[in-house]
Amino acid sequence: MLPLEEERVRRQGLGREAVDLLFVTVGTQADAPTLALLGTPARRVVTLHTSGSGECYAQRAVQRAGLAPLVAIPREIGDGRDPLRLYRTVREEWERAGRPERVAVDLTSGFKAMSTAA
Repeated sequence: MLPLEEERVRRQGLGREAVDLLFVTVGTQADAPTLALLGTPARRVVTLHTSGSGECYAQRAVQRAGLAPLVAIPREIGDGRDPLRLYRTVREEWERAGRPERVAVDLTSGFKAMSTAA
């Protein structure tokens, strides 16, 4: 079922204008981040992962979405319970990218999403 969903989301994403910078949180699976990457075309992507989830799921999502490694930048944000660390990381990457106007943040699930909502 997931390959069909990935293809559906990929087709929807093709009709959208690319954002300059996309932030995608990654937890302990690659499915939701893959869909976020497919559905939101971006010139540059920053994947945010915790020390517990590790970078491997971010790499899997990037590979499944067919992104070039140079387009996707992985960033660890500690254990995911500190919303200020998440905000600082987003700001740092936004500034590093030249402060683009077209930015999207996908908060899919897990500690990162709960911390950000706090």
